[in-house]
Parts: sequence; C-alpha cells; structure tokens
Amino acid sequence: MGAGLLPPADAQTLIAAARLQQDLTQVLRVAVDGQFDPKTATAGLKSLLARVAGVPDFVSLEKLLHERQAGAREVFERVVTPVGS
Repeated sequence: MGAGLLPPADAQTLIAAARLQQDLTQVLRVAVDGQFDPKTATAGLKSLLARVAGVPDFVSLEKLLHERQAGAREVFERVVTPVGS
C-alpha cells in the first residue's frame, strides 16, 4: 500500500490474513501449553478465539481462517510464483 508494490486489494488480503493469524497466535500463546487441538479445546477457549476474530462462534472462525489463508495463498502464488513455472 505505502510502497505501491502490490495492488491495494492484494495488500488488504494479506494484511487481513496476517492480522487474524497474529491475533489468534497471541491468545494461544497465553492460553495453551503446547500445540492447539480444537478437538480437546474447551468451549471457553473456542469462544475466546471466536471473539478475538470478531465472529459469533468457533465454526465461523474456522471458516474465516480458511478463507483468509486461501486468499493469502492465492496472492502469494500469483505474485511470487515465477511466470512460466
């Protein structure tokens, strides 16, 4: 955005994905000892993670996270993958 290296839509896609990932990581660092496993996570932790992401529930969070990761991957592949590969 500031340097003009990416189209604004691509920059926003990457920023949104990074912010979500960072916000979730910060909560998990404080709340979980070891690796996060959604199958064994408490309802309270899942609710907190959803709240941090600004969505109503954990199912919505999983959907949002998947969408943001897919969007970031699409931008990455388009921008970083060399032409003709």
